[in-house]
Parts: sequence; C-alpha cells; structure tokens
Amino acid sequence: MRFLTLLIFCGLAGQAHGWGPHPQITQAALDTLGADHPFKTILGPHANRMPQYCWMADWRTTLPKAGTAQFYADDFLLFPGYPKHEDHLCPHVEKTYAPYFRRAYEAIRMESPENAARWIGAILHFVEDTGSPPHAARVLGSLHTKGENWVKGDLIKIDDYQPALLGEDIDSAVAGLEKRMAGLIAFSKARFERIKPLLEADDRATTEPIVLESALETSRVVADLFHTLGQLAEKFPAKGATLHGKIASPKSHTATYSPAKIMIHGTDGSTLADIEGNFEFRGLPPGKRTLQVERPGCAIFLREIDLRVGVETKVDVQLKEGSLVRNADFSLRWSQPDAPDHWTQRKDIWQSEWIPLEKTTDYRVHIEWRRGGTNTAELIFAPRTQYGAPRITSKPFSPGKPEQTFKGSERFAYAKVVLRGEDDPANSFRVVNFRKLKPVK
Repeated sequence: MRFLTLLIFCGLAGQAHGWGPHPQITQAALDTLGADHPFKTILGPHANRMPQYCWMADWRTTLPKAGTAQFYADDFLLFPGYPKHEDHLCPHVEKTYAPYFRRAYEAIRMESPENAARWIGAILHFVEDTGSPPHAARVLGSLHTKGENWVKGDLIKIDDYQPALLGEDIDSAVAGLEKRMAGLIAFSKARFERIKPLLEADDRATTEPIVLESALETSRVVADLFHTLGQLAEKFPAKGATLHGKIASPKSHTATYSPAKIMIHGTDGSTLADIEGNFEFRGLPPGKRTLQVERPGCAIFLREIDLRVGVETKVDVQLKEGSLVRNADFSLRWSQPDAPDHWTQRKDIWQSEWIPLEKTTDYRVHIEWRRGGTNTAELIFAPRTQYGAPRITSKPFSPGKPEQTFKGSERFAYAKVVLRGEDDPANSFRVVNFRKLKPVK
C-alpha cells in the first residue's frame, strides 16, 4: 500500500515521466542489508519508506502527505549549505553529492528517524537520477523519456551484492561517493550510446536489457550509500549539545497541515516537529544561537539559546496566530540571506508555497504594500483533480484593492500567492495576511 500521496497539480516530475524504477532500485538496495544492519536499526520502520522518499527531489515546492501529516518537501531540500534547487542532469547534479550526503549523515546521527529518512531521500534521488542513461549523457526530449522508462522494474534484484563502505569517516566517505558516482556516470553514459540508435528505431525489446544494466548498477551504488550511512552513524554517534522541546500552536490555530519547522541559525540544522509538536536535536555545536520556529497559520517565533556540550536544553514554544503563508513578512532568510525562505522566484514573479483549502470554508487575503510600492499581486487556485487540470487566477491585488475573500471548494482546493516584480518582494510588500475566517455565530 502506498503510504504517501502528493499534491500532484504542482507540476512535479511524476513517476510516469521520471526515471521509472526509482522505488525498485531503492528496494533492491535495501534488500542487501540484513535486518540488524545499523541503517535499519537506527531508522526503524522509516527505513521501509525509502522507496517512497527516493522521489524527494522531484517533489520540490510541493506538499507531500505521509499518513495524517503533510510536510513541504523543500524543508528537506533547501538549507544554508545548498539554498537553491539544482537540475538533475549531469553535470549539474554532480554538485549535490557532497553537501546532501553530509546533510543526510548529520540527520541520521542528530535528528529523529522520520526526519533522517526524508533527508536521506534527497541524496538518494540525486544518486539514482545520475544512473539514468539519459541523465548521465545529458540528453533531453523523447529519447530521454524512453531511455529511462524502457526497463522492467521487477527485474531489478541485487541479492548477491555485498555493499561496500565508501570511507572510514565522513570526509573519506564523501570522496568515496564522488568517485563511485564518477564511475556510475561513465557506466550509464556508455549504455546510452548503445541504446541511442535503438531508441530512434523504437526498438524497446533490445533497449530494455541495456537500461536494466544501469538500473542494477545504480542500485549497487545506493546499497553502498545505505551501508556507509548506517556504519558511520553507529561508529560516530553525535556528540555535543542536545536540544529538545514541544511546539504548541494557539487554540485558534487554523492550519491542520504541516508541522512546525525548527531552525538553528548559524548552522545547517533544521528539523520538523512530530504530529504532537515534539522535536529533538542531538550533537549540536555549543554556543549561543538563535532558535527560530515557524508553522503555517502561526507567527514566526525567535529565541536566543545557549547550547552546552553534555547539557540537555529544553525549550517549549507557544506560537501565536499568524498567516497561512509561511514567511508572510519575508523576514525569514535562514537558507540564504539574499532571498526570503518559502518564496520561489521565476523570472519577474515570486510565488508562495501551495496552501491546502478546506471545502466550504471562507478565507481572506489582505496584502500590505510599502509606501510607494506599485507592484501587483494575485492568487492562483488549483482544483482537487488530476495533474494538468486548469488553474484559476484571481483578480489582481493592488494598493487600492489590497483584500479579497473566497471559499474553499473542489475547484478552489489549493491556493498560492503570486507577487509581481523581479526585485526582493520585501522592497514592495510588508506582509501577506492569508487567514481562515471564523464562522459567524
């Protein structure tokens, strides 16, 4: 049973269009690890979710759902060490191996198993995409689509493979992974050269066994990655300060999706609270830090904390009511100082994240401009239907018409805010106040 669903309208690279056997590649790698392997014992049942989380980097800007909890995929894709999305073709994807492998290593040692599994899903996707023959050969178009989907996933089995340790510590493991990936690129690029005339001739039967070779080799690399993460996490448990606590939302909290995100300024450390609001970090570097907490429907929370080695610091946080748009006032700039978190720039517009809407519920959006600001804004709505369904654009907001109300429905199931202007939105806008209206008694 598939435990994870997606807001498929958001334009992600769906499974029918991406490197088709991602889950089978992942599962074959997992099957090489014994039940008592550190990777499985540390992650527990979350290790079994890797065949779903291996899609993580294709979910960018979307809101996946795991059970009853939803989370923004970008919370496991963007961080100070890598603040922008990267293309998944070579040579661009080659930049991701070191920072995302290090981030996954930190997560499996320092965060909850659930959060660690999601961070591992990010590096997992970059590694697996590299093994796709068209990705390795830097080819797009129809040859790309056929070249990574003409393969029988049920034949991806590497039961007799013994995973290799990529390095004795994290630095040597990073170097080992990059060397392993260079070999995978050469391997799959050579396979693409063999299948190119077959793809052009639409000879699927002859193509499939050659693409399978790349899928099998990719699975071996993934097995090495899992094995190394587990071994190093067991050998080098996190040492440093411990931070834990509970995040409480106001009684009037109007968002029922996405748990609180906790960030430690001056580090790459961030994590999501669980469904009850509990969170924990282990092995944080000591010193005075700024703790920042956010959640849709709540105002951003800031507190100075003093972390000490060997000391457990407990911080319970009571959030106040705020906008359903995360970073509504553009002040949060944790992942990169020159752009607001959770706002994506595309040419001359800035887009918020998608916000799920409840049917028959009324909402109000009020946008405040800075003095002299002339840029416009609008809302885009998406229906609760299959990918590709038409979207609806609202009337423009302007300084003279800063407010609109609407009701959630099947047609108005998700909404995002679009701000016009190439420069930093904080230069023209003060805040985007997106709220659920309380029923009139």
